[in-house]
Amino acid sequence: MLETPKPEARERLLAAAASVFAAYGPAGATSRRIAEAASVNEVTLFRLFGTKDELIDEAVHACSMQERPASLPQFPLDPPSELAAWYAAEWQRLRHLAALLRQCFAVQRAHEQIRREATEVVSHSITVLDAYVTRLGYEDPALPRDREAAVRMFVGALLANTVAVEGDETPGHDASELAVTAQRYARTFLRALGWLASDTPRGIGWEWSPPPDEALDS
Repeated sequence: MLETPKPEARERLLAAAASVFAAYGPAGATSRRIAEAASVNEVTLFRLFGTKDELIDEAVHACSMQERPASLPQFPLDPPSELAAWYAAEWQRLRHLAALLRQCFAVQRAHEQIRREATEVVSHSITVLDAYVTRLGYEDPALPRDREAAVRMFVGALLANTVAVEGDETPGHDASELAVTAQRYARTFLRALGWLASDTPRGIGWEWSPPPDEALDS
């Protein structure tokens, strides 16, 4: 009689599948390699998940659900600082997922579900950022299409500095530089939304500037 797999074997297999898939891709993530990484036998893998592909699909889905995007304040008070903190937190999150996301985006049509899971990870970031811009209320002067472009460029910069960069270091993003780099991206994003920086007795101040009348007609 076959022994019933222990409950923790499932969690070990999910973690191992995500790790092995991130390192080797769908072809290299063999059932044997995953089972060895999880310290279980292949029989346990197939009994719990049916097939290797089903295991990988569930592992990627679990990662996409666990790694939720960083939050932004419900009531914006200091957009430059809040956006800089969000950029830094999202950079850390996406950097942690970078190897997995690279493999997900590279899969062929046969693994379309995996690609969709990776897209959802990015979509969640866009949703959080867009909702924050909405909460800025009347202080968001950007036209709808300009606003959408600004949000996607900001998240695109995060992807370019995490998923698109292989290796341990991203220029301007080591521990001593990340905060300053995040501030630069936050300021650039605010300018894209129509905010203007000006000198004040307390330092740099920000105020929104409405678009010209002719832009509203375009």
